[in-house]
Amino acid sequence: MNLQQLQQAASQKKDAEVRVIRHNDSQLYQVEYQQGEGERWLLKRCGKPQLFRSLDAVYDELRHIGIRQAFLVQRGGKDYVHGYDAHYHGAMTATVPLAF
Repeated sequence: MNLQQLQQAASQKKDAEVRVIRHNDSQLYQVEYQQGEGERWLLKRCGKPQLFRSLDAVYDELRHIGIRQAFLVQRGGKDYVHGYDAHYHGAMTATVPLAF
């Protein structure tokens, strides 16, 4: 999913969620879009997952396309290797709402 597709999808779907995934091992961020309980798409550029070096860069990109709310989710290296979901439910690993 590219930026234009994310903008269109987020403006049309009310049950959608935008997540900012922070990778603990590399200090990089990715943007993920999920519609309800359905499929998930990573934000991509030129066919490859788009990586951001700072949360400010993510804010700027999302604000530019009109998205004003997202959820910050941390993902550890073991989660990625084992294919675990980045959406946690425990108190210490819960999603953090972001508004910008």
